[in-house]
Amino acid sequence: MTGELLTGGLAVAMAVCGVAMLQAAWRLSQRNYRLVSLGWLLLLAATLFWTTTTAADQGVAIGLVVLILVALAFLSVRMMRAPIRMTRPVRKRTAPDVRLGWRELLRRAWTGVLLIPIAGMAALLATTGVFVGLKALGVEHTANVTVGYFTFPLLWAALGVLIGYETGLVRKSLTVISVGAVPLALLVAMT
Repeated sequence: MTGELLTGGLAVAMAVCGVAMLQAAWRLSQRNYRLVSLGWLLLLAATLFWTTTTAADQGVAIGLVVLILVALAFLSVRMMRAPIRMTRPVRKRTAPDVRLGWRELLRRAWTGVLLIPIAGMAALLATTGVFVGLKALGVEHTANVTVGYFTFPLLWAALGVLIGYETGLVRKSLTVISVGAVPLALLVAMT
């Protein structure tokens, strides 16, 4: 019981630190990939730590609930500190002047292809790699499937955020493709 309590406390601490790092990265005026990456890694580790406390599906569910509660606590503190505005200023919104030439249309089309089929396939390959790796480590099949059910959509969503966040087309393309290519190469090498 004390081991589970210690693991749960460590998972909560990692969740708090992960959300704090993501919030700190959000407040910065320049992009800080290290802070964002470390924040997401801590959140993922916190969720995985919960799987060791109880059954895998229950542990992941508890971990996700804890992550949501921690994020809500951070948002509540931010909301309570914000000054109260009585009226909302009316701003006239103007769309940026973007010429839709053939280069911009190709760029947008590639971003759409990168977001849906390529990022989805990369998330699927990475999840398959995680599944095979956990199976090789002797993790119970049900726990392994549960981790896969949570890993796939979260990884696809994280890749979607990266695609929207990153402005460099080549950099985001290489990052998304490598997320799928590395597990694919490892899986091919294993067979």
